[in-house]
Amino acid sequence: MNKFVFFALFLFIGCSKHFDHFENVDRRITNSYYDLTISENENIFTYTSNIGLRLDTHTVKGTKFKLNITKKLMYYRIDNIADFTFSYPHGQYLLIHIDNEKKAISPKDTLYEISPKECRYFMEQHQNSNFTSTKIKKVMFEYSRKSFIFRRKNVTIFLCKIKKNNVNFFLTSAQSLKLI
Repeated sequence: MNKFVFFALFLFIGCSKHFDHFENVDRRITNSYYDLTISENENIFTYTSNIGLRLDTHTVKGTKFKLNITKKLMYYRIDNIADFTFSYPHGQYLLIHIDNEKKAISPKDTLYEISPKECRYFMEQHQNSNFTSTKIKKVMFEYSRKSFIFRRKNVTIFLCKIKKNNVNFFLTSAQSLKLI
């Protein structure tokens, strides 16, 4: 019985740390679709999948990109070739949505802060994507936090419920987006 309690305590304590917290150790998670490089100073996420999404009459290829993501990453998730979620402590999120059909291309980079009402509208527009997971919906609308949308060509980055003292880190991360 004592071994079980020790093991459960070990799992609880071990899982409470940041995904990217390593003392003087670089870590790399890679497969044929993406690469996440974690180092002491930065995290770099690179998406390079060649897999296409087959629609009725054509195939849509994913958009390849590279992004320096903010430290203190708790977990990340990739849904299909269009939605990426990076979760941080205190319910902060960096969400990426890619319009792979390129129906809405922004001719120049755009960054703006959005209100809780605009957050709701954004969520409704992406109701079939990972953005609408119940965990994210629950934390969307806190007036003491900041939310932003950053657009570059066919990529939208949604910075959700960012604590005021972390805004610069998240904005720098969003603006580091490179399409490759």
